[in-house]
Amino acid sequence: MVFAGNPGTGKTSIARLVAEMLNSMGLLKIGQLVETDRSNFVSEVPGETSKKTEETFKEAIGGILFIDEAYTLAYDPLGREAIETLLKLIEDYSKDVIVILAGYEKEMEDFFDVNIGLRSRFPLWTNFEDYKPDELSEMAIKLLESKGFKLSKNGYTSLKKSFVDIYENSDMQSGNGRLVRNYVENLIRAQSIRISESDISVYEMNLITTKDIDNINEFTSANDFNLESKLKKIAANEKAKNFLRNQYKIIKTKEKREKLGVKSQLSKYSNMVFTGKNGTGKKTTLKILSSMYYSVGILKSKHIVEMDEIEITSLLDGGVQIEDILNSYLGKMVLIDKVHLFNNKYNKKELMSSLIKFIDKNNNKIIIILCGEKEGMKDFVLSNPALSCRFPIWLDYEDYNENELFEIATNLITYRGYEINKDGEEELKKSIIDLSKVSNLSVKNALMITKFLDKVVRMQSIRVYNDKIIPKDINTINALDIRKSKEQFIKENTIEESICNMNTKKEKVVHDNLINYNESSLPYGRSLNIIDELLKLKNLLDLDLITKEEFSLLKKDLLRIL
Repeated sequence: MVFAGNPGTGKTSIARLVAEMLNSMGLLKIGQLVETDRSNFVSEVPGETSKKTEETFKEAIGGILFIDEAYTLAYDPLGREAIETLLKLIEDYSKDVIVILAGYEKEMEDFFDVNIGLRSRFPLWTNFEDYKPDELSEMAIKLLESKGFKLSKNGYTSLKKSFVDIYENSDMQSGNGRLVRNYVENLIRAQSIRISESDISVYEMNLITTKDIDNINEFTSANDFNLESKLKKIAANEKAKNFLRNQYKIIKTKEKREKLGVKSQLSKYSNMVFTGKNGTGKKTTLKILSSMYYSVGILKSKHIVEMDEIEITSLLDGGVQIEDILNSYLGKMVLIDKVHLFNNKYNKKELMSSLIKFIDKNNNKIIIILCGEKEGMKDFVLSNPALSCRFPIWLDYEDYNENELFEIATNLITYRGYEINKDGEEELKKSIIDLSKVSNLSVKNALMITKFLDKVVRMQSIRVYNDKIIPKDINTINALDIRKSKEQFIKENTIEESICNMNTKKEKVVHDNLINYNESSLPYGRSLNIIDELLKLKNLLDLDLITKEEFSLLKKDLLRIL
């Protein structure tokens, strides 16, 4: 059987009822329901996936094997190995085990294209629709009653109206039944707070009133996405803010159409091109966009996978195909940076062709963002009409002007818990103008501000330690902090005096670390798997064991050595 639908629509509950029913009819010997997902079948140990799949399958003999998010098995070779093993086991134990595959409707439809043997073994398909507002409110009322609570007369009306609003604003990640459970828990909590703050009769102790429902205001699920609250944290960059607002409006309108049963399709592709220099806000925009897409179920993860031209080129030169690289990241947003540099590479056409084929094969399972300098990106993307139509969304990021840089700086100072006095503000404005005029500065735009303020904060802390500062001024930045920091910052961050010397020292450290890393991680006689080693480095970064700069240098050295 196949159960297709969004989370919280009752798939697991119905699976349990099916197990009980078939057991009572004598069609199942035991009638147990074994709930599993991808992690119960796929092993990271080479050659162990089939064994692990068989062990999990045999736990369900005499009952039902329920595989949630079954479509994730189609994402990579290990998952597909598990599918092959499952198909054989289903054939061998056809009278002893019933297998139910569950997941999102569209993903499950795509899943069945992976292996021709799947459709014949899963002839029964059931779609689980989202609950309507009346059904959600009835579920909430029954759940409240089961917990010993009851609604006032006006409370019924308020509850039903509340669920109409919830239904209008919910998304695929909210989870229907889960949403109701969370709502009821919040409602009981609000009622408990109310009765603790007022004198009430014993009769009212378990009574839910309109006031309790109103106190919840707009129900917020665990995966709630509040765009405006995220945009408030971004200084300047109104163009990017409007882009995000428009994307959100498009998504919510599409959701409303689907709930009304109106079919529509704006574009077949959702891939994007972002152009602009470093520090202009591209990655900040993408972080918000990935959270937005995750909240409505377009992406299965908020995590953004980042790669650049050097990494892609090294992988292609090593015989690794684009499909092999990107298959590991289905369900995620992938950022490929410095794409404009491919214009001078011999493998430009190979990359374009591979991207087009991969996108057509995995459309809407992954969102790819190409980044680079504006003119170079035009040459790359627009030179191939087939590639251009697969990247319909284009956003150019301009350099920040001095006023925008000042706004970014003051926002960052406040965010870090500091204050700046009037003299300090004037000096900061002058310093930003001076820094913007330094042509050979190694960092520009918001990256320059972030790095400069790091210097300012350190300088301020030294001054506070040396001087007799009253407590209220301990986090105040003044003009002297700014002035001293500017002099050192320019000296340390001009290309001639900084980059060459720093890279020479770092490359030696990185080279030594890389040798130790490779010697410790590779048993004698085994060849280096480039993707595995890159993933290991990424894990070290995620665990904060290495910095982003160290990760980039280690990655480049690893790719060079291979």
